[in-house]
Amino acid sequence: MLVFLIGDGGGKYILVSPDAVNAPSEAEEYCIGLVPVIHEERTHLLFRGIQKFKRLIIVILFYDVKNILINPGFWLIALLCVLFYSCVFPFQKFASELMINKYGISDNLAGTIAGLPALGALILTPVFGIYLDCKGKGASIMMLGAAMLIGVHCIYALPFITNYLVAIILMIILGIAFSLVPSAMWPSVTKIFPARQLGTAYALIFFIQNIGLWGVPNLIGWVLDNYCIVGNENNANLYDYTIPMFVFTGFATLSFIVAYLLKVADKKYGYGLEKPNMKDC
Repeated sequence: MLVFLIGDGGGKYILVSPDAVNAPSEAEEYCIGLVPVIHEERTHLLFRGIQKFKRLIIVILFYDVKNILINPGFWLIALLCVLFYSCVFPFQKFASELMINKYGISDNLAGTIAGLPALGALILTPVFGIYLDCKGKGASIMMLGAAMLIGVHCIYALPFITNYLVAIILMIILGIAFSLVPSAMWPSVTKIFPARQLGTAYALIFFIQNIGLWGVPNLIGWVLDNYCIVGNENNANLYDYTIPMFVFTGFATLSFIVAYLLKVADKKYGYGLEKPNMKDC
């Protein structure tokens, strides 16, 4: 049955069938449940027509959004998300060209190497997830993954390191970091917010993440076109990727700082990010 979730703005909710709008005198017949029981004098708000329902639903949504936005954990986890993924997905967009231009790797092999982080995440993320469920240390693991990103992008930025084996090893380490941080970050959201706010919290985090995933590739592309062209071959530009890689290193450093601040906030507010998800494991 279709129902409305109605609230009074004070954390009290009632589930009511929309049929009650047409038969307020028979409200008890259409009442699905109280979560918890609201004050009797406020029940008249439920039977003033469908427009009143709509206004109350909007009030509930904005009330939850406000509570999410004033939670320090939200901004830290959202910033960590956008900074971390901005170091991975936009980098992978340019990784094949980096392998070809700097390390002299063939076109076919360059694509395979660039895909190693995704393959590593496929294998390792469940392993790290099981470890987190049993042992915890989610905030520390996010710091570790961010620190690994700093090392990877910094070494890629060094112009005198051009050995293809180094490039492959760094991509493997990137795959490990790409498994560590998400396996700890996404479960942490459920510890920072109550269950009734999770959908909205995830939506806002993804909204902020997508701003970064839109903006960072444009930033890197602008840097390449304006500061990094070093030649032309077969009507295609050749690039020096030193500056873009230092930009990625900067984002990785910021993600480490945010992960550290999240660990500090965990101690202050008691989110439980360092605690295991399962008591008996």
